[in-house]
Amino acid sequence: MVEGTSIKHPFNWRPSLHTGIGTFAAFFLLIMWSANADLLYILIIVPIASVIFLVRIAITKPRNRLSILSMLTVFGAISWILMQHWFEVRATGRWLLWSRSYKAQVLSRPAPHNGELKHIEWDGWGFSFAETNVYLVFDSNNLLSQEIKRHSSGKFSGIPGEIWKLHRLQGPWFYAVFYTDTRWE
Repeated sequence: MVEGTSIKHPFNWRPSLHTGIGTFAAFFLLIMWSANADLLYILIIVPIASVIFLVRIAITKPRNRLSILSMLTVFGAISWILMQHWFEVRATGRWLLWSRSYKAQVLSRPAPHNGELKHIEWDGWGFSFAETNVYLVFDSNNLLSQEIKRHSSGKFSGIPGEIWKLHRLQGPWFYAVFYTDTRWE
């Protein structure tokens, strides 16, 4: 008498790993292209990828469904995390890729005579009547590093007006995110 043997199919984690890497790469490339690309990602990439995963689950053999479901879960989780931190991903990526050029632009500007720090408009997003501006700031005396320990928004030495967020990039280099419809001038 032959006993029925069940063939176990081990879970294959590689497709989920590739999905995670692909999700990060697609998001990173889009967000480097445009500050408003997060909207494109949510409205186009996420729905299309989700439908593809769901169709694959529906038409695939039951033994492979767990693998595809894990890919969908990885895609959703990584997309959610990246959308929560889209600007930090964009700022860090831009700084890592093009900091040499940005530094040269800021340092080539004449020193302001009114006590303000050297800066350039570095980034921004929004629509016609609701613009958010981000400035790359050079603080040669590194005074902002002490102030940033006390608070991350408000008034800072050498920066006119109140800002929503100040973040250190590297050494004396910071980015300052102004409130919507507020500019350095």
